[in-house]
Amino acid sequence: MSEFRLYLNLIRRNPVYLTGLIIVSLFVVIGLIAPYILTRPGDAWGITYNVSKRLMPPSLEHPFGTDEYGRDLLNRVLLGTRFSLTIGVGVVALSLAIGIPVGLVAGYVGGRVGTALMRVTDMFLAFPPLLLAIALAATFGRGLF
Repeated sequence: MSEFRLYLNLIRRNPVYLTGLIIVSLFVVIGLIAPYILTRPGDAWGITYNVSKRLMPPSLEHPFGTDEYGRDLLNRVLLGTRFSLTIGVGVVALSLAIGIPVGLVAGYVGGRVGTALMRVTDMFLAFPPLLLAIALAATFGRGLF
């Protein structure tokens, strides 16, 4: 039996795995098609304001309600999914681009070089990630890039 069939059987037999796969798949699909399914693109991008509809509770017109500027929250969440997916994939790609070469050098060379590289890695792992994120946001400012 191929490895792919083994994975499929494992996913099919375990409801937790199946639920996780469905959630991640929905997240990816919504992230990919988000700009095409927005009912109020101006609200999603933060272009339009409708102060008369500010802080409305959930309704049929606005399923998630509205924010303090009267923008539809469902559209903002759908568009935010796309940016979250982009950031997540980018962070994983950057981590792989840095981590694989460092690990290969540390494992291949070994000795003092490997130990030094692992101590630098330990320093990054010991630093609180939230504090690092706040420091980077303060340094580089607002925005994706």
